[in-house]
Amino acid sequence: MIPNPVDVEEFPLCSPEEVKRFRRTHQIPENAFVFGRIGQPIPGKWDPFIVRAFERLAAENPHVYLLLVGASADVRHAAFGLAKDVAQRVVLLDMLEDPRQLGACYSAMDCFLHAARQGESFGYVLTEALLYGVPVVTLSRPHRDNAQTEVVRHNVDGLVVRSRAGILQAMRQIMTDHALREKVRLYGRTGVIERFGMDVVCGRALSIFEQLLQESPGEYRVPPPNQEIDYDVVGVGRSSRFELLLARLYDYPWVNYCREQMLALRRKARLFLAV
Repeated sequence: MIPNPVDVEEFPLCSPEEVKRFRRTHQIPENAFVFGRIGQPIPGKWDPFIVRAFERLAAENPHVYLLLVGASADVRHAAFGLAKDVAQRVVLLDMLEDPRQLGACYSAMDCFLHAARQGESFGYVLTEALLYGVPVVTLSRPHRDNAQTEVVRHNVDGLVVRSRAGILQAMRQIMTDHALREKVRLYGRTGVIERFGMDVVCGRALSIFEQLLQESPGEYRVPPPNQEIDYDVVGVGRSSRFELLLARLYDYPWVNYCREQMLALRRKARLFLAV
């Protein structure tokens, strides 16, 4: 399988002054430990549980901040429901189109906190975070797309979490694991270039075409896809039986239909209460 290519030149490194300016602009103290997330405001690409995990961690540590860019509506709603002293440490931003601002935003983070209801088919945001030397905490979602567990190598590029219950544990661990954070800061960008750089990925693709051209018609056989899903990925925490059961059922058509109907009912109920 060939991964998506990453054009590293689109993500220039930022100076320390740009990072400090970004933090000052958004009222984030220099001594704050910042968990951050950048994404599109699509419900399936976010999990409001990251707000609840942050709330618990914020009660233990007054220097923890949460920086969210492009958050979904339910994540924003969860953030607005926080107590005032905790909500003051949550920074909500819309999309950042300027590459320098985007780079400063990534660089202002101490950890990229990635948790979604469904996984990633590849996960460009994960490679972008690593390009700026930011370690990643990512949640394994074996029920629908789980490429994040391949992009993020556990204890190399950050931490892989095996269940929602392990997110808070991973957040605490990443805060205390100075060696891991320093390793990603120094080698995160290199790791992305070596695995997903434009030249590397295009080279692999060309080698496949060259092999096809060299083979006689009918000799080349595409191996069947591996249908087995790893529900016990190496990482922090342990997946509960309930989560594993949901993972196995998640993509069944009738489950999708029920989920869509429940979301529609919730939207109608909110509109009715707002009248």
